[in-house]
Amino acid sequence: MKKIQYLTLAAAALISLAGCQQSAIDPLEGIFPAPVSATLTTLSEDYQGVDEDGLRIFNISLTGEGISLDAALVGSVNNSFIPATTYTAAAAESAKTGNYLLGQTSVTDGQTTKQIVEGSISVAYTEAETEDDYYYEISTIVFAEDDSCYKLEWSGTMHFESNPPVELTQMLSASSLFQYTGAQSCTLIMATDGVSYYYDMSTWSNVFSGTGNYLCLDLYSADGKLYEGTYSPCATGAAITEGTFGIGYDNYDYAAYGVILYNQGTCWFAIDNGTSTGDKITDGSVTITFSGDNMTLLLESSTVNATYTGPKPAALQ
Repeated sequence: MKKIQYLTLAAAALISLAGCQQSAIDPLEGIFPAPVSATLTTLSEDYQGVDEDGLRIFNISLTGEGISLDAALVGSVNNSFIPATTYTAAAAESAKTGNYLLGQTSVTDGQTTKQIVEGSISVAYTEAETEDDYYYEISTIVFAEDDSCYKLEWSGTMHFESNPPVELTQMLSASSLFQYTGAQSCTLIMATDGVSYYYDMSTWSNVFSGTGNYLCLDLYSADGKLYEGTYSPCATGAAITEGTFGIGYDNYDYAAYGVILYNQGTCWFAIDNGTSTGDKITDGSVTITFSGDNMTLLLESSTVNATYTGPKPAALQ
């Protein structure tokens, strides 16, 4: 039963990791070992991502007085720096973006190194003053193989090499529902060479084929047209407001039509022989500029940097 009790504590910690206070676990003293709490002070220089099996693994090493954390955090191959999210445990063979790798994540307490087997590693960041620098805050509530618990914190600046934007060469679709529903947004779908697309009316869904990448982008548009400017992420889901793009959000169930729409909002996709996997775009900026009859679009985010240059879409003018 002891393990079950530990799992309950871990689940509660995951619900509100950022705001977890010592008082949240104080009532368990005398039943569970108190967590080891420490502020880590030093970051190793080797934290650039390494591509493995379609993922990017960021290996970070944080040390403090008598204690250190080594973690392998999983991002997508498009991540140029460590994504902000709450990472949970997964084996290497089943890992995906938002996991840390079991067997490659450990705590060294004194002279003893222990493998982390459960719990969470929370990562948040803001852009620093210097280009390609990011101010990170990392905190953990993790459990080692001997059931010991560690509550660790680190904050500081990480520098990442610039990630050249992916060149999108095709405007597959440019549309707006404004004239039909009054929805104040327009949607652009752009892709690399080798990707094709059609809209399936029977399932109310886009069907893609080929191999490469594509971007689905929702932008605020009061009248369904496309305008120059820099757009920031909207606050929640599909609630696009002036000057924002719609962040990626969870699947939407169109119960009235008997279909489920997947990967809504602004998302970046990798497609391999017709099989797509998507990452939500929840941060960064989208900048659009016009030059005569042409447009340039630049997306900069923790998920991917991407750019498109081509004719302005006639349907949105």
